[in-house]
Amino acid sequence: MNEVNAEGDRAPGFVWRLQTESGNATDVEGFGWDVAGSHGVIVNLTTWTSTRALSDFVFSGRHLAIMRQRREWFHPVAEATTALWWVPAGARPSVEEAEDRVRHLRRRGPTENAFTLRRHYPAPDALTHHAGHRRPILPRLSFEPSRRGLAKPQGAGPKSSYTSRVDARPNPDLTEIREAINVIDERIVKLIGERQAWVEQAGRLKRNQGEDAVRAPARVDAVISRMRLLAVPAGASPEVVERIYRALIASFVDLELEVHSDESTSP
Repeated sequence: MNEVNAEGDRAPGFVWRLQTESGNATDVEGFGWDVAGSHGVIVNLTTWTSTRALSDFVFSGRHLAIMRQRREWFHPVAEATTALWWVPAGARPSVEEAEDRVRHLRRRGPTENAFTLRRHYPAPDALTHHAGHRRPILPRLSFEPSRRGLAKPQGAGPKSSYTSRVDARPNPDLTEIREAINVIDERIVKLIGERQAWVEQAGRLKRNQGEDAVRAPARVDAVISRMRLLAVPAGASPEVVERIYRALIASFVDLELEVHSDESTSP
């Protein structure tokens, strides 16, 4: 981590990085609301002169090597964990402001108030004027729920030794565990709703095809194989993931057949 931070500090376009006396931000607490009250996350808050300068650093050198092996050290997260926005030159954004930007990005997608490297926005004219004709700067916030006790991959960068969202509290009681599971279940249901919307659209597109096109056994086998591969780096049992997905797909196939039937019989 120190090597990556040092490389970032020397990168063209770098302005500022949140850090404590230790030289990094591993002691900074934030995003507890997103990890069931845990602080088992690594917060990275920096400012840059442009999206180009930030992109050049993110997708090169040691930082890119770490990103390629992030599954070894970090729990996957379904929602956005990185947000960008513009601030006046010389500003030092806080973790609280960064949390608000991430919430905004999750609710509304990329906008001028919070965006991503893939879909970014130019600095607003009002902000440039406020900065006294000094170029505004671009904060970049990312946070990752980290794992504990992972073996260091051969040839990889520094090992993460930070706690995960599950074990961040050394001795959680049953109530805390159930609350954490409830938060996860809420996210799962939301994602199921998003998946259902796509399944219903697929059913409408297949209205002129037979039932075999809906059941698509080859597609089911491909999905199951992919989910089993994703299970291991996510810390999940491939067998449990397969059983869950077979039940999930079977339920969605029934739903798609209903949509398919409705579309076929409609005038």
